[in-house]
Amino acid sequence: MTDSKSAWDDVADRFAGLGLKLKMHLEQNLGDDAGDLQDALRNLGTTIEQAVSAIGNAARDDAVKEDAKAAARSMAEAITSTFNEAGEALQKVFAKKGGTDTGASGPDA
Repeated sequence: MTDSKSAWDDVADRFAGLGLKLKMHLEQNLGDDAGDLQDALRNLGTTIEQAVSAIGNAARDDAVKEDAKAAARSMAEAITSTFNEAGEALQKVFAKKGGTDTGASGPDA
């Protein structure tokens, strides 16, 4: 398993590669009119790079790690609760169905 920094570096590299490919396609299709669009894409690339860097820094922050763990615990508790309630509801449905069933499990069988 890779560490978070390596994972986010990989994300940044992939977006950079994607950006270059998009730039090449735009240059081919737009020719001389691509200048403004290239500037906008360059700004977008810089913004994405900054966002990825900020996320990487946040992933190393102990307070963020604790919040993430707490959020994951809450999610796990909610999922467990939901499945428990669903299981209880199914048991009630099957119990009612078993009580009204006239099949071989009845008293006359």
